[in-house]
Amino acid sequence: MSARFRYGEIDLAGPLEGLRYEKQDGIAMIVLDRPEKGNSLTKKMEQILRAIWTDVRDDEGTRVAIFTSSGERHFSTGFDVTSVDESGAVANNLPLEQDVFWSPRHNGVWKPVICAVNGLAVGAGLHFVVDADLVIASENAAFMDTHVNVGMVGALENVGLARRLPLGAALRMTLMGRHYRMPARRAYELGLVDELVATPG
Repeated sequence: MSARFRYGEIDLAGPLEGLRYEKQDGIAMIVLDRPEKGNSLTKKMEQILRAIWTDVRDDEGTRVAIFTSSGERHFSTGFDVTSVDESGAVANNLPLEQDVFWSPRHNGVWKPVICAVNGLAVGAGLHFVVDADLVIASENAAFMDTHVNVGMVGALENVGLARRLPLGAALRMTLMGRHYRMPARRAYELGLVDELVATPG
């Protein structure tokens, strides 16, 4: 891809921490690429994703985006709490539109976005699932929310779950934490997943 877009110090044509970004034939491919860390998210990655989604939104040649991850075990295990900076906070206590930039919805992207889920999607990793237009999942995928297990309140991801799932199913994930994993088949039956595919390999 070209280096035509920069966001602050972020050069989208250069190496990106824990992410890969490619564009070809009108398709933007965004890949979480930290399989050795469960494809977990870091604070720095949020700003990289902000730059990527801005490019997807503003590039007239991009018609659709696909969001996925490396490996087969974890789609994303959520936020890597070891990456929290000296502030000790995950968020910056600002208004939502100034503070959260993970997903296409957070960045004002209204082009079609497909989320391809392989393996376990947890916590903050659910941002990409609930804010996608279409969700395709492999049969080995599963969905879980663990905010309650780390002393956090489930918020945006959980509101998104309630938009795509019956309220009881969304609350079961929210309140039971790591004690409940919704398997891909059940997620498909309830509408969180739009299409199931065979597990690769």
